[in-house]
Amino acid sequence: MTTHDDTSRTDSDPDTMRAWMTAGAGADLAGKPEAGDAPAELLPPAGAPVSVMRNVRVPYEVDVALKAAADARGISVSALIREAVNALLAGELDTAPDPVVALRLTLAAASRAVDRLAAGHPEAA
Repeated sequence: MTTHDDTSRTDSDPDTMRAWMTAGAGADLAGKPEAGDAPAELLPPAGAPVSVMRNVRVPYEVDVALKAAADARGISVSALIREAVNALLAGELDTAPDPVVALRLTLAAASRAVDRLAAGHPEAA
């Protein structure tokens, strides 16, 4: 079994990771930068917030509701999701399922099922 001392890091401190990628063992992972590549000096300064991208799949109806809620607040869907996640982690959200939301999602799913059935059996419509 091979051990990778510096590459098997679990340290999530942004400054430590930035130093590891620019001057430590991680600096050689991508090889030498080619002409035109951004130099390390263009990295965010030490202490700057670092964002991590996560892909999340949501039902279509939830996506529509997210877009409507974000538009109503004048923010992006990503900002709305970040706010909701932060509020949940801070214990500011009630995690009990909202029966109205559950009913809307169930009705939307039932409507799609009826549409699919009607498309497969036009005489039943």
